[in-house]
Order: sequence, then structure tokens, then C-alpha cells
Amino acid sequence: MIINILTLILVMSIGIYFTYKKHRSGFVFLIAFIVLFITAALASLTSLGFFQATVITKDILQIGSMAEMILLAFALADRFNVMRHEKEKAQNLLLEKEHQSLQLMIKTKEELEEKVKERTRELSASKDLAEQATNQKDRFVSLVSHDLKGPIGGIWNLFGIFQEEDLGKEKIMEYSELGKNTSASLLTLIDKLLDISRLQSGAIAVEKTEFKIKDLVDEIIDRMTVHANLKRIQINNHLPESYVCMADRTLIGEVFANLISNAIKFSNPNSEIQIGSEQPGSVYVSDSGKGIPKTILPNLFKNDVKTTLQGTAGESGTGLGLPFCFDIMHAHNGELKVITGEQGSKFMILF
Repeated sequence: MIINILTLILVMSIGIYFTYKKHRSGFVFLIAFIVLFITAALASLTSLGFFQATVITKDILQIGSMAEMILLAFALADRFNVMRHEKEKAQNLLLEKEHQSLQLMIKTKEELEEKVKERTRELSASKDLAEQATNQKDRFVSLVSHDLKGPIGGIWNLFGIFQEEDLGKEKIMEYSELGKNTSASLLTLIDKLLDISRLQSGAIAVEKTEFKIKDLVDEIIDRMTVHANLKRIQINNHLPESYVCMADRTLIGEVFANLISNAIKFSNPNSEIQIGSEQPGSVYVSDSGKGIPKTILPNLFKNDVKTTLQGTAGESGTGLGLPFCFDIMHAHNGELKVITGEQGSKFMILF
């Protein structure tokens, strides 16, 4: 009897707990045992004479048991439904996670493929640049070798003449002057080559200071006066005194020296060279000479293509001055441009 009571209390407690946790099956389970408890109590009270025995009270315990079984069956079915829904929910969640993982893998794969393509393009571009640089170097070496071969060959021939022929003092002086001039041209060419190499390799550092461009140009004009006077060329500096520039004074001086020297070289006798500024951050050097042929204009600033021409008085050059000026302006984040025609050329320096 005590065991039955304890069992009943335990079962009722479990039912109450799951009902509190809002489980429908727990609530039905509790109702089923309450029905069983009530019918058992009625059956006991009827057997003790508290109630009159009837058809219903006589079989009340069986009716209660049947009702309990039906309710328990409903509770069990509900529990199965809950478990099935939870299983489906878990399966759907798992499928969703798998779908997300698959999408992530596809996205990662696409990103990786894009990075591989991008890296391949970069390597291909680097290869093209390297091949282009190699070709330019080969052309430059070939060009320089040709330019060096001439002066060195001339000096070599002079030594042969000195050794094999009995020359008089006048001829010796003439050939010595020729050898001196040839050596000077050779040294000038080597200096230009070294300047271009040092500038491109970073060995020449750009040290910017503030200075007046007019003063710098006046200094260079003073150095060029002798050459200009030989061709009776007037050099006019129209730059304002207030024009101040922030740049490497020595390197910018090289640019002006090359441009003014070229202007003298390609100007006709009894002409003028104009130097001025049309807008802030720019300076021009213009002449009224024979201009630059269109055939060499695209390669004018390239040091691997020979573009040198003879001046109006037969002056020669290395062809490396303008490429050097172009590299100097590039190192200053500036530009060097040219406008040319049949009536001279105008070089624009843009800071």
C-alpha cells in the first residue's frame, strides 16, 4: 500500500514538473493519472458503501484505466510528433549548415582562383617588363658600343700615324689637337653615360632646395656666352625675379645647360633664344632653328635610341643629353615636353 502511494506521488510529481516546463505530453500524462486516481478512489469508496453500486460505479476502475490508456496513448503520440519535429529541425539546420559550408567553399575557391589569375597576370607583366628592359639594355649597349668605337678607333689610328710616319711639327700639332678633341668627346660621352646610370640607379639623390630660377639661368647663360657669340646668337632671359623653385639646383642646372646648349647648336646664326614662363610651375626654352624631324620625335627622350643630329654649324653631340634631362625631371615628379616645327623648337620644363 505504501509503495503504491509513493509510486503515485512520484508519477504525479513527474507529471507536474513536465507540465510546469510546458510539455504538452507531460500535461496529458498528468491528466491521465489524475483520472486513474479519481476512478480508483470512487471504486474504493463504492466498495466501502459510501456510494450505491451501479453499472457505472461497478466498472468505474476499468473505465478509468481505459481513459488513462487513451490519454497516455495521446501523450505518447504527441511526444513522437515533438521528437519528429525536433529531428526534422535538426536535419534542416544541418542541411543549412552544409549549404553554408558549401557556399563558403565555392566562394573561397573562386577567390583563390581570382588571386591565382591576378598573380599570374602580375608575373606575366613583370616578365614582359623584364624582357623589355633587357631589350632596351641590349639596344643601349649596342648604341653606346658604336659611339665609343668611333672615338677610340680615331685615337688608335692617330697613334699608328705617329709610329709609322715621319711627321713635321705642324702635322704633329694638328693630329695632337685632333686627338685632344676626340678624347674630350669620348670623356663627355662617358660622363653622360655615368650620369644617366647613377640617376637611374638612385646613386644620385635629389636634394631639393629653394632658389630663384632666373639667377640659375643667368649663371648658365654666362657659361654659354662664348658659344653663343660664335654664332652671333642672343639669349634672352624673360624669367621674373620672383620666380622661386623648390628642386635640386644642380640637377635642374644640368637640364637648363643641356637645353640652352642644344638651342645654340640648332639655332641659325644671327638669331635669338627665348627663355621664360607661360604659367606657374613651368619654364620654356625656345629657338628659331631648323626644328626636330618627326621621324625621331617619338624617341627623343629615349637613351636606347640614337637621335642625335648635327647642328646648324656642323656641331655633333652624344644624343644622351635630352634622355638625361628627361630622367632628371622624372626624378622630380615633373615632365619635359617639346613643341617643334619648321621654325624652331620649344622645350617645356614642368615642375
